[in-house]
Amino acid sequence: MEEFILKIKDLISLGVEGEYWDFKQEWHNNNALLVHDIINMANSPYHGDKYIIIGVTDKHEIVGVDSKKSKELATLIEIFRGLNFSGNHGPKFKIEKIRIDSKIIDVLIILDSLEIPYVLMNGYRNQDKLVRPYFIYIRDGDTNTPIDKSATNELLEKVYRKKFGLDMNVIDKLKIVLSTDGWIKRDGKPSYNSYYPEYSIKIERNEVFEKVNDRFSSFYLDTDLIIDYYKIYCFSTLIFEDELWQLDGSRLIIPAAKIGSFTMDGETIRYYYYLKDSVAGKVLNLFISNENALDSRSGKNGFLIFDNDEERGQFIGYVTSNSGEYTKYQLDYFDEQIIYEEKKRDWAVLMCEDIIRLKYMLKKFKSLR
Repeated sequence: MEEFILKIKDLISLGVEGEYWDFKQEWHNNNALLVHDIINMANSPYHGDKYIIIGVTDKHEIVGVDSKKSKELATLIEIFRGLNFSGNHGPKFKIEKIRIDSKIIDVLIILDSLEIPYVLMNGYRNQDKLVRPYFIYIRDGDTNTPIDKSATNELLEKVYRKKFGLDMNVIDKLKIVLSTDGWIKRDGKPSYNSYYPEYSIKIERNEVFEKVNDRFSSFYLDTDLIIDYYKIYCFSTLIFEDELWQLDGSRLIIPAAKIGSFTMDGETIRYYYYLKDSVAGKVLNLFISNENALDSRSGKNGFLIFDNDEERGQFIGYVTSNSGEYTKYQLDYFDEQIIYEEKKRDWAVLMCEDIIRLKYMLKKFKSLR
């Protein structure tokens, strides 16, 4: 929540409105105007959540929201439940109440989606205002399409370019496809996407078949590691490739993790990790049902998983600020066995104990968020 508050503070401090944020001094008395604002924001070509920040004047002064005039999420859900949208799907949103400069402001968050454009089939009237049926409302920069007009074809083209990923580079489009349902599996492994059949994942065996070891394989009863490769194609064009790891006697097959490091108290701490918003993180999600599937039969694994690189950086800051907690963790029997297996390999750099302690710290870190 602290991160979210800082983001809203930053938007207010800009002193302008933009393509994904808008300021209101108070909630609309007329619900048609509110519906109109939400649809405009939801149809924005911007990739990401949008914010209507309520309790901020046109001069960007924080005045807060009168609790008697504030709207509850249940009220908005009830309004939108009664609306008839094309395709039977409407915008998704939530409300966060935050305190800035001793003032309570409401932030109406319109969740990002590719189900755009949202178009009302029957219209919606409240008092003297009408959200028109079949009109397309789209936020363009800091401006909404007026309630009595429909967006231009030029704006609508931007929306469809977003919808079909035509405004993205190849990796960003790939991340969306990897996050989409419809992946068909063959022999338990993802093969192609039924909604985007031009995208496929092919697994290639390592020409030099050999069993190796790495520190993370010490977490498993069978410590051998087999390295193959996975390649992702769009039609016949190769757009991404990396190692594919078989662990614990091929019980676990996952894409290669990254190695990270930082310095604490003069010592270099190393670890293996995935970012959920990366290609490897999304491929990982296709190979395992949940994060617990990474666990060995003793219930442990050697990987840290973060939402994104920003969260990873915040976690490293948390660890270095709480080094006493890091060293205080008491190793259990299974931890000792993992460390013993690693030391048997006579590696110059040992990582397992650091990873075990970092996983303990990551659990505490996420419990605070």
